Amino acid sequence: MQNDYFQVHKLMLGDVPRTCSYRDALAACAEEHVRGKVVMDVGAGTGILSLFCFRAGAKRVFAVEASHMGAKGGPLQRVVEANGASDIVKVLHGFFFKKKTLQTGFPMNVLF
Repeated sequence: MQNDYFQVHKLMLGDVPRTCSYRDALAACAEEHVRGKVVMDVGAGTGILSLFCFRAGAKRVFAVEASHMGAKGGPLQRVVEANGASDIVKVLHGFFFKKKTLQTGFPMNVLF
C-alpha cells in the first residue's frame, strides 16, 4: 500500500505541465496573495505546493498531511529540510477537518 502511495505522487510530480502550471499560477498571484502571508496547505503530500509558496515569499506555510508522509521526521519533513525551507514551512501531521480549528498561533491568509 505504501508503495502505491508513492507511485501516485511520483506520477503527479512527473506530470511536468501540471506541476509547472501550479508553480506558475502561484508565482503569478504571489505578490497579492502569497508574499508575506500565512498559508495552509491541507493535504500537502510531497510538499510541492508548500515549497512553491515558500519560494513565492510566504511568511509562514503550514503543510498539513494526515498520511505517514507527514509524520515527525517523515518524508515531507525531509523534503522541507532538503529545500532549506524548515524555518518557514512547518509540517503538521493530522486530520485538519476532524478538528474545528487547527492551533497554529497564526491567522490564516491563504488556505488551499
